[in-house]
Amino acid sequence: MSGTVTSTTPRSYSSVPSSGGVDPWGFYWGQCVSYVAWQVRSNTGHSNFQNMYRGVHFGNAENWGSAARSLGITVNSTPTVGSVAWRTSGSAGHVAYVTAVHSNGTIDVSEYNYLVTSGFDTRSNVNWQSGGSSGFDGFIHF
Repeated sequence: MSGTVTSTTPRSYSSVPSSGGVDPWGFYWGQCVSYVAWQVRSNTGHSNFQNMYRGVHFGNAENWGSAARSLGITVNSTPTVGSVAWRTSGSAGHVAYVTAVHSNGTIDVSEYNYLVTSGFDTRSNVNWQSGGSSGFDGFIHF
């Protein structure tokens, strides 16, 4: 697994508490869902995205794919820059923000609470189809 461990989060998300408490959009600070929700709010047409979005509860990462589908948001196996990489495996699943897609099929992601407990990291050249804790089930295109 490739990756860069860092404690510096890009842009303004670094100003949030490192862990504990609920963020303004209804997720817990320092968790993958809070960070990715912030990315969705900052970089897509869903600037009002929150845990209870258009009457659908997103909750833990494992729920994000089915929650997005229920709202008509595209969920598929095609990564694009700006999409949300999503998986159900693990105790609550995991989401990450796709920052690059490579011609060999691997992706780069930025994320919270993966390599750094309640902290930020990036991973490069992720074989997202590998399954388990390093792979992803698909991509949500907000």
